Amino acid sequence: MHIGRHIVQELVLEFGAPGIERWAVPLPESEYRHFEAEVARGRAHDVRLLIVKDGQAALTTPTDHENALTLPSGAIHPEESFVDGATREALAHTGLSVVVVDYILQVHASLELDGEAVKWVSHVMLAHPKKGSTSTQPEGVAPEHIVWLDGPSIGERARKLLDDLDEGTLRYQARLLDRVSSLF
Repeated sequence: MHIGRHIVQELVLEFGAPGIERWAVPLPESEYRHFEAEVARGRAHDVRLLIVKDGQAALTTPTDHENALTLPSGAIHPEESFVDGATREALAHTGLSVVVVDYILQVHASLELDGEAVKWVSHVMLAHPKKGSTSTQPEGVAPEHIVWLDGPSIGERARKLLDDLDEGTLRYQARLLDRVSSLF
């Protein structure tokens, strides 16, 4: 919850206003309880990075679903600036040093289970690899878990996953991918 209005206002001043959307996201109980615990610990957000180079975006493949793709993402720590946290997460997930260039989307998600709801916000930032930056494999990330795809390919893969899943965080991530696939 430490990503308050003042931090978002600073982002808007620096990058401009993002698109703002509100989504209802049904979750299975185990995933709902995970987010409920995160919020209880004071975190109700994530930053997601659309890292684009030469018309393609860097995506990661989670180990728990072979056909899924996700935007590199993570938490902003209370002691760091939003942009510093975003660049740290990019490096951790892709091995790329990036420059954040735009604030493109803010999703207010109502994560839901049987009439209960947890409020979550995903901040999607557009970034480019720094000139001369090449992906050095981050510790714990296998090379096959980072892929580069163009927007239409991302949208196609995301829509296939949306057709296959009824609920859960993978469906949420696929919906985010489908939404951003036309933004670059």
